[in-house]
Amino acid sequence: MALAIALTPSLWVILATWKKWPVSTTHAVVGGILGSGIAALGISGISWGNTLLKLGLQLLLSPFLAIGLAYTLTPILQKVATSIERVRLCLLPIPKFAFVGFNKNTIQLDQNCIVCDCDSSQAQLNHNISVSVDHMHWLTSGVLAFSRGLNDTPKLIAVILPFILVGGVAIQMQMMFWISAISMGLGGILIGSRITKVLGFKITQLDHTQGFSANLISAFIVLFASKLGAPVSTTHVSSCSIMGIGLSGGKGLQKDTLNTMLYAWLITVPATVVIASVIYLIAKML
Repeated sequence: MALAIALTPSLWVILATWKKWPVSTTHAVVGGILGSGIAALGISGISWGNTLLKLGLQLLLSPFLAIGLAYTLTPILQKVATSIERVRLCLLPIPKFAFVGFNKNTIQLDQNCIVCDCDSSQAQLNHNISVSVDHMHWLTSGVLAFSRGLNDTPKLIAVILPFILVGGVAIQMQMMFWISAISMGLGGILIGSRITKVLGFKITQLDHTQGFSANLISAFIVLFASKLGAPVSTTHVSSCSIMGIGLSGGKGLQKDTLNTMLYAWLITVPATVVIASVIYLIAKML
């Protein structure tokens, strides 16, 4: 049973990545647990009340919440991003904040601290730090990655833990977190770009401001869910945030990509239930 739970999500996510399906690792984990549980203990061996209340409800509601928040908050977040982009931090002679005027005229603060338009020659010579939407996009990407680690890494360890306990392997919990974190990073570097391109370009066209908004909304939902101890799908939340932004901005959504994604989402749990059951039965015979 532990072997089936450990292998099923890995096999399904590898297949989905190869097919360029942005599926939920969380859904694959749930399917693996259900499939191995049914094969080992029967239908009655599953606590269906806890499964539906503590897993199914959060996994079902979080994508709709992401679409709603993205559709509603995107115009506000775009204005916030524009305002933040006007901030300049002057370093000399005294550190201070200032805003660049929309009329793009140079603002003289004092002899050694000039705040001006980003593209002007004065900005190239001045000792100040500008904040762009591009910078904020990277920052919110990091926040979203942090939120994913907060919500997803414990699930992965929960999958691995029974296998380690059954095998009698002595390993510290902190080491398990390090192994999971490094593995997730390597997976993203080596092959994760296949999914990145689908989310970034094939659902709707995003600019830096919209990417900033999508990351911020997704991170907020996942962090809030983690605070409540609710497992949610970072993939579904991020995808649905992008959908909400596409609808809010009037750019529309690419139907072929959406149909493929929805199909992959719908079959993830049933497929992983079957895979886990088969792995359990084969392992039991061997």
